[in-house]
Amino acid sequence: MQACLHPPQASQQRGLIGQVVGSAGDHLGVSLSLTSPASTLYGSAAWRLPLHLLDDQPFCERIAAEIPAYLAAHPLGDAVTRGSRWVDLKRQVKDIALQRSWAIAAERRAAQRALESDSQAALAAYERTPTAETGAGRPPPAAGPPHRCSEGCGAASRDR
Repeated sequence: MQACLHPPQASQQRGLIGQVVGSAGDHLGVSLSLTSPASTLYGSAAWRLPLHLLDDQPFCERIAAEIPAYLAAHPLGDAVTRGSRWVDLKRQVKDIALQRSWAIAAERRAAQRALESDSQAALAAYERTPTAETGAGRPPPAAGPPHRCSEGCGAASRDR
């Protein structure tokens, strides 16, 4: 099928005509971009399954149980087509994947907080408790270069 859209018609319909620069002909060039309102967005808005979840045993076990249960609960019929069932199943897998990703992230944050707390407690214990190796806690900070007073007394001072 071939369609021809002349500038007067297009400008009356939507006002979307611009000047086309190029070789003259009996028709002006037309650029048309069609997008379905329900189409998948590509680029940063498109969601993809995080590949690390494929190595996560609890996630894989849940998906392996959820898919047959979903298919059994949503048999094909007049109201449920293959396409609509596929879209809904993908949405359910996405929800499960997001839940598992959030749970893993929460576990990692909790582990990080526990590690930081343990590290701070160990440092505090090290600073206040003598050890067998040093006979004291954390060594004092290193002193600066010795200070000789202008009198030539030769006394070293840590205060400057």
